[in-house]
Amino acid sequence: MMTISEMNDIDVSMYRLPEKTMQIIHTLNTTFKGVSERQNHRPYVKYENKTEKTPNSPDTDVSKPSAPQLTKFHTVYKRQADVGIQRDVKEITLLMNKMTDKNYDKISNDLFESLEYVMKEYAGNSELVKITDNLNNIIKFNSAYSTIYSKFYKLLIEKYGTLFVEGLEKINVLFEETMTNIWCVDPDEDYDKYCKSVRENKTRKSLLIFIVKLVMNGYYDVDLYSKYFDLVSSKVKDYINTDNSTRIVEELGELLYDMIVIVELDTLKSYHCWEKIEKFVQEMKGLAPKDMKSFSMRCKFKYMDINDYLIGKKK
Repeated sequence: MMTISEMNDIDVSMYRLPEKTMQIIHTLNTTFKGVSERQNHRPYVKYENKTEKTPNSPDTDVSKPSAPQLTKFHTVYKRQADVGIQRDVKEITLLMNKMTDKNYDKISNDLFESLEYVMKEYAGNSELVKITDNLNNIIKFNSAYSTIYSKFYKLLIEKYGTLFVEGLEKINVLFEETMTNIWCVDPDEDYDKYCKSVRENKTRKSLLIFIVKLVMNGYYDVDLYSKYFDLVSSKVKDYINTDNSTRIVEELGELLYDMIVIVELDTLKSYHCWEKIEKFVQEMKGLAPKDMKSFSMRCKFKYMDINDYLIGKKK
């Protein structure tokens, strides 16, 4: 059986779980750490192990409550700075992990309240970077919530500056790294590696969609959108005539589809890279799979879908 001390060392999972499950985890965290949602910023009190005076003692101060009797099963510790920030960062991570479109207003209010305390209480502490690292890990696996996380990240940068600017830079670096190390494997050849490649593709997709959302809400300039369109489309051309790369070309086509269709068509037409996008899609949909080493009918159909969106036939 695990001790309470061992349970305290368990880190919070970065994967999104059902909201009911997250509530159970939060309740357990509260139980074992002695933290309540709105009292978590009160410093712990260290009780001195003094001999309690009898009621008949003339020196007894009846106005002060006596300290609880400590046994080998019950020890009260003074809160230390490193323990406090680790606990508070975990609570912030739990709240960020629970954020959805429906509860964004309430959760974000709670988050900013906690962040306001943490940023002042632990100013300059290197542990603060875990807030951005944990948020980035959540973003990596939750493309469905990219809109609210991009909105939240932008507010964090406006309010707290450098810490979150640097955290966001890690997102861009990570996306570019995933584009450098694209790989695929046949599931019949190695199913475990295939599953790993699927997870990496999902991460790549989540990161790119999140970045595009930041372009759409005005944090990034359209130049970044154009840069990443060039990056993905150039990879398509690199692999399209490379043997045994069909799965990679298909994944890249999916990536281009996502980054194009999430932008409103009228907005997309206003981007300076509009003509470049049109030209590339026309070129790809006109290719014959039999003439390419790694271009399937699935690839062709994907570019036909993108073209339908560009000409307004598909919304």
